[in-house]
Amino acid sequence: MEEVEGYDLASRKVGKYNWTHADMVHQYDKDVNGELVRLEIILTHQHPIHSTLSTYTTALVNVITDNHAYSIFPHATFTKRQTYPTRIPDYFNGVILTQKYKDRGWQFIQRVPKKNRVTGELDLGRRRIGDKHTWKMALSPISDEAADDAAGAVEGLEFEMTKCQGFYDEFQLEWLGVAATQKAD
Repeated sequence: MEEVEGYDLASRKVGKYNWTHADMVHQYDKDVNGELVRLEIILTHQHPIHSTLSTYTTALVNVITDNHAYSIFPHATFTKRQTYPTRIPDYFNGVILTQKYKDRGWQFIQRVPKKNRVTGELDLGRRRIGDKHTWKMALSPISDEAADDAAGAVEGLEFEMTKCQGFYDEFQLEWLGVAATQKAD
């Protein structure tokens, strides 16, 4: 990252994200035409897909393997520029995260969408990575062996989406629960 791509290691934090299975986060920064580009490499103690599925918003549920890039909620994320909460944040983090994604051009939707609105990608129930709702883009594999290993680790992994409700102070909140339903290889 540093030698080939020109990034600078900005920080290395242990357990930065409490909402995932993360053990350590390496944050790299690079100036590109006067704009800061930040890349985070998150080390997990379980299969990385469990960490990805347990993130706090649908805009982050994207996966890159050695030979493919997958977007699990592409219509909402890239076409409509909408993101839905996937866990209940505390008030402070909820306010910060909502503003963070608004600043990045997303509309932060606080209610779980009604079933079968525009696409089925947000419907409650079971899905799998690589299903008809997933955007899957081929990448040039690093090696044939790496491509074979990566395809088996992510493609077809099942996950469940549920409507979750809870209270924070006196406010009723909704979020889209997303969790792997099968163990990744």
